[in-house]
Amino acid sequence: TRGAGLPPRAAAITIDDGYRDAYDIAFPILRQRRMPATVFVVTDFMDRKAWMWPDKVRFLALNTPMKQIAAPVAGDQLCLELSDLRARLAAAERVNAVLKRLPNTAKEEAIARLALTLDLPLPELPPAEFGPLTWEQAREMMAGQIEFGSHTVTHPILTRVDDAQLWHEMGESRSRIEAVLGKQANLFCYPNGDFDARVLRTAERAGYQCAVTTRHGLNDGTVHPLALQRIDAERDLAHFVQSVSGFEQVKNKFRRARAVVSGKGAYECQPMA
Repeated sequence: TRGAGLPPRAAAITIDDGYRDAYDIAFPILRQRRMPATVFVVTDFMDRKAWMWPDKVRFLALNTPMKQIAAPVAGDQLCLELSDLRARLAAAERVNAVLKRLPNTAKEEAIARLALTLDLPLPELPPAEFGPLTWEQAREMMAGQIEFGSHTVTHPILTRVDDAQLWHEMGESRSRIEAVLGKQANLFCYPNGDFDARVLRTAERAGYQCAVTTRHGLNDGTVHPLALQRIDAERDLAHFVQSVSGFEQVKNKFRRARAVVSGKGAYECQPMA
């Protein structure tokens, strides 16, 4: 990105949230290959003060004995199939997609109502399968070329919080990471990738040098350092290689150009093999 002095075709590995599998699974692989990475952590989650809110819904869907429910969520009446593991996970993602549209307080209230509907109390802290890595593990990872950046205090959708909470989420999370790990935390990750001009200005005021989104794509000198794009890790290795090499972007440009030349709308253009 602008003025960063990076070599051509440089890549950065990033991991969001700070779940325990970043230590158990990713770190041994990265250490073996001597590959640096950045882990973006939610500080209240790391401090065992809070759940990651989407996990609350996953916990409810996975643990209720019900096989099917009709539940009001954010004004929508959702009929949720809970017949097997795949259906339960799909139901949780469906509910979470609706909850993302809500202000933070309303979201937590909706989750509490869902727990009442299912007659399934939520534990105060997340069970082990939804738990974070520890600060001690983070220090060990730092010695193995892993950097830690902020992913807020409580993981709200930042475009849906007021100015006071926005500043708290960005400023307090950075201060907490620096206090515990003893190193500057200048990197930030927007929860769910959501940001707007107000959020970006706050990230700049909070002193962050770079911030990553969930926008798909590569970065060049035209991309704002506080709005960096990323390439998702995928199970399909061939598609992942196409994306990180830039070939996927070239294909997309060719498709758009072909649609214009043929006089057809972009949505009518047939995908290439």
